[in-house]
Amino acid sequence: MYAAFSSSRPARLTLLLPGAFQLYDIDGDGTITYDEMLQIVQSIYKMTGSMVKLPLDEDTPEKVCLSVRPPFTNVHSPPPGE
Repeated sequence: MYAAFSSSRPARLTLLLPGAFQLYDIDGDGTITYDEMLQIVQSIYKMTGSMVKLPLDEDTPEKVCLSVRPPFTNVHSPPPGE
């Protein structure tokens, strides 16, 4: 999905972002929780399966969700220990 956004013109990107946000905001409450992000990333991993060889820091959905969390202040992470 990122490839589709990165190849878009800036004006078109503005039109695509709300749809992308809604994709991750599964319950529609206006925020993307850690669990929502994890559910989408897990689905992507299931679709790609072993077709894609990923680096060690991206080889699980959990690692991906943790790596994108800091830049997104509206993504809520689970409390420590969960």
